[in-house]
Amino acid sequence: MRIGPTEDIVIWDEGTYPATVVDVVEDVSTWPGKEGTPRLRIVFRLDGGEGSYTDVWHYTNATLSKHRNAKLRPVLDTLRPDLNLDDPELELDLGHPDGQRASPDDSVFGSRCRVILGINREKGRNEIEKVLAAEAPTRRPGPQRQPATAGTKTVPF
Repeated sequence: MRIGPTEDIVIWDEGTYPATVVDVVEDVSTWPGKEGTPRLRIVFRLDGGEGSYTDVWHYTNATLSKHRNAKLRPVLDTLRPDLNLDDPELELDLGHPDGQRASPDDSVFGSRCRVILGINREKGRNEIEKVLAAEAPTRRPGPQRQPATAGTKTVPF
């Protein structure tokens, strides 16, 4: 059998990119010690501007665990802040094996966000380090602070 490269891997620069969720796939872990554990592969389409894009996947656990190392809850909270992830009646359809998309009310498909993209040098590919809200929070202008004076000496703030 002859095995050769199927396509070149293009590594994007590290940074923050606008992204859209284009797929969610149910999977099982192959990580040593976690083999067979359910997980999700969320595929983000990163916008590089001028019509360029790349798809990068991000693996999460498959439960809404509040454990500090769990990834699904923070990602869903960012993608769908309108959801109450503690609601026992919550039903969120993350993926369809037949490729059909769920309704926007119960899905993350098409959710817009920003991602911090890093480089996994060991594997030679990009990886998503963090999922952020679609827009950077804007700072409201607060009251203008004036330096306080004590006698003739200015006290820095």
